[in-house]
Amino acid sequence: RNSSSTTVTDCTSRVNFDSIPSQMSPAEPAPSFEDVYSRQIYVFGARAMQDIVNSSVIILGANAAAAEIAKNLVLSGVKEVCLNDAEVVCAEDLSAQAFLRDSDVG
Repeated sequence: RNSSSTTVTDCTSRVNFDSIPSQMSPAEPAPSFEDVYSRQIYVFGARAMQDIVNSSVIILGANAAAAEIAKNLVLSGVKEVCLNDAEVVCAEDLSAQAFLRDSDVG
């Protein structure tokens, strides 16, 4: 987990990863923006990376491809990802989408 504040949203409930305790010990200083995103900064530049970490994205249709895209957006540092799908979740969806839980079926 990086030090940015990433929120994954299904447009009805939010999970704020800042509320999850960090694995770092209290004696360790927090990594800098440059340390966390050094590879992306090398490719995109610092300004573009700052824009990415301040971005919010909505994905319409939560199929397996959308779940993979959402995962990659979160890993890239996007601030908020909203997944919106009008379909009812069925048991078969649980194996294709890591963000779903058993309680989401129905």
